[in-house]
Amino acid sequence: MAVAFVISLIFASQAALAGVGVSPASFSFEKMVRSGYSETYISVSNPTDEPTIVNIGTEGEISGWLTAEPEDFNMTGMGSKIVKLVARVPSTAPNGVYTGRILVVAKPNIPPEELGGNTISVASVVIANAVIEVSDQQILQYKVEGISLPDTEECRPILLTINIRNTGNVNVTPSFSVSITGKGSGTEVQKYDYKLDSVLPTHVAGVTLHIPYKMEQFQCIPQGDYTAHVKSYSGDSIMDASDLDFHIYPRGTLSLAGELMEIKAPNNITLGDVAKIDALFKNTGQILAVSKFNAEIYESGRLVSTVSSEETEVGPGSIVPLSAYFTPNAGGHYKILGTVKFEEKTSNIVEAAVDVLWPTSYYLMGAGVIVILIVAAAFLLKRRKK
Repeated sequence: MAVAFVISLIFASQAALAGVGVSPASFSFEKMVRSGYSETYISVSNPTDEPTIVNIGTEGEISGWLTAEPEDFNMTGMGSKIVKLVARVPSTAPNGVYTGRILVVAKPNIPPEELGGNTISVASVVIANAVIEVSDQQILQYKVEGISLPDTEECRPILLTINIRNTGNVNVTPSFSVSITGKGSGTEVQKYDYKLDSVLPTHVAGVTLHIPYKMEQFQCIPQGDYTAHVKSYSGDSIMDASDLDFHIYPRGTLSLAGELMEIKAPNNITLGDVAKIDALFKNTGQILAVSKFNAEIYESGRLVSTVSSEETEVGPGSIVPLSAYFTPNAGGHYKILGTVKFEEKTSNIVEAAVDVLWPTSYYLMGAGVIVILIVAAAFLLKRRKK
């Protein structure tokens, strides 16, 4: 890990000092093609107890080619953050090796009024070296990094999850062929083909395939032991071949359970805006759950609205945000009571709140009305005195 503290020679009774660390201290993007894309990640940490504001910039030959996502962010004391670095090579760049530096600058996140007259703010800087190699050689390949197929029940979806990483330097479009046979029998009961969207170089993509659970006779694949033979292709070339054993149980054997973990809503919005409400739902069961978030919204104990999300498939063990949207008609304090309906079950109830603020124009309008009333009252009082 590279850590640097840059301290100016100053005469002051005390200083607010920021710190920052970056790992790794250097990195390279090899064999990139013109107009190509590549990404990597760095860890930015704050080794001090003070909160900091961090800015990431670049310099050198590749300063216009390399960007950080995000470029600016806050960190708590002893905090850390993973930052994505994205390299994009111009279409006119000649072949060669190009160098540059990543500058990570941290300064204390302390309001000026809290610094005091004799206290100054001192920033820290970390420098990481970066290299980009530009080449004409195109590499079309990817790696299957994870593949799974859980047990299921009769007449329920058969879910095959595949994660792939593009290990080449050009976009790749993976395709997959799945053949399901009785375990040990070799008799094919289902075949399925799928083509994934284009994946950028160095990027990781995941896809869940819904393999049809009905055979040609429109009958569900019966309970029993099966093997899924999965081949992953890039064009006509096989990138990976895996055999996955799984079991189909009678309907009702596996558990169907879920938990509404949290409802996330903005602390406040201005009247006229829309509040996005995210319900974090976890499938704690053993089978896929088709899930829908429903919420009742109250103001001063009165039901004023109901909102719902779209139905979403949530796989076993997955946590998925189910989003709904609320448009208030008036300012006030609103309470949100939400649940998730999944299959024939309903989750626990979770509460959240959002404050709806009146726009500034409303207060100005109100103040204007008051001024008009005061002037009118004074005018009438003056007339009566005459």
